[in-house]
Parts: sequence; structure tokens; C-alpha cells
Amino acid sequence: RGSAPLRWHRCTEGTPANADVQLRLRAPEGRFPDAGEPVDSCTGKTATALLRADCDGCRARLALRARQRWWTGALDPQPHKRRMKPAVALAMLERDNRWLLQLRDDIDTILCPGQWGLFGGHLEPGETPEQAIQRELEEEIAWRPDPPLQPWFSDASGNRMVHVFRGQLLRPLEQLKLLEGQDWTLASLSEMRSESIWSERCREYRPMAAGLTGVVQRLQAEGHQDG
Repeated sequence: RGSAPLRWHRCTEGTPANADVQLRLRAPEGRFPDAGEPVDSCTGKTATALLRADCDGCRARLALRARQRWWTGALDPQPHKRRMKPAVALAMLERDNRWLLQLRDDIDTILCPGQWGLFGGHLEPGETPEQAIQRELEEEIAWRPDPPLQPWFSDASGNRMVHVFRGQLLRPLEQLKLLEGQDWTLASLSEMRSESIWSERCREYRPMAAGLTGVVQRLQAEGHQDG
């Protein structure tokens, strides 16, 4: 029998409708399903999963949850046409009128290999952009901003949903650790406009990722200048 993902939204403010989100599943045998695994019934652990569209047990449990106002929604017969874009959270951190950039590794299988970009990464299942950027910075530079960074802008024009956060880098690089990427730098606005930035570790100029162009344009529109 075929399986169909559910198109649901929580009954809470701020969650987008018509989105594939996590469901609470309760497996009769007490086993928690793996992410994306087809299951026949509902569990106590939150997990991204597929429910069988032709299973009476699934429909009955989902109808009960809808009545209890835990969930609302319906089976989506064409989920591939409505699936959400992958989302990333990125940090634009400023210190002394310079901006923290990460030189990505020279690995062909990653996005923008060997180019300068922002620290951050993909949202994990069930994670908000605010939670993701805090986690990513701790994983990548061993620093969790306090107070948390503020949202700057979001952009869904490409093949990813990009959430950019902004704030002050309150510690010098000497007090941080580069845990991901091959180099980092505090670049001036003029250096970012040149789209080619020097790497001390690689001893050469490296290009800036194309996605940073929009960030530079926003800084200029806000009247930022080199100190």
C-alpha cells in the first residue's frame, strides 16, 4: 500500500500553514519511528514521519487529535508540489565596523566550496531559525550570543529559505575557536564589495559567495561605510 505525507499545521501562532511539519506518533508496539518512516498509527515522541493514507487507524487518531485541537489539516495527495524549501540560518556579526566571514572548506560536495560566506547552517527538524543560529554558532565558533541575535531579513527567492540574523561579535577572534571552515576574517565593507578577500591561512585571495552580494547591498542601503 502506498504512503502519503500529511500536510499539517499546529494550532499555534507563527507556524506556516500548508507545511510538512513534525507529527506526534504513537506506535502500538512502543517503538519510535525513524524520521520519514511510514507508520500505521500515532506516538508519544515527535518525529517527522509518513502516515498511510489508506489506514483507518491513522485517520481515526488524526481526527481525534484535530478535535482535541492538537492538530488541524488534511491528507495531501500531492506533497511533492508543496514541500517546503530547506531553510538555513546565517549570522552577520559586526565588530569594530568589520564583519565576520567564514572561508568554506575546499570540498566539492558542499555549497560554495572555497568561498567566503557567513557562519550558520541548516535548520534541524522542529528547530526555529532563532534556535538554529544559536546552535550553529556554538558548533562553529564555540560562542553562543547572549543576548540572542536579532532577525535581520529572510529571503525565499532561491532554492533555500534563508534567515539572516545580525548582531555584535562581543568577543575578539582570539577568544573564539574556528571549529568549521578553513579560515575566518573580519572584513570591511570595501573588502566585501571587492568580492575577493585575502585568506591568511591559504595565503591567497578567495572569492566571496554569490549570496553575500545581497547582504552587502543591504548594508550599503542602510548607509554603512568603512570606519
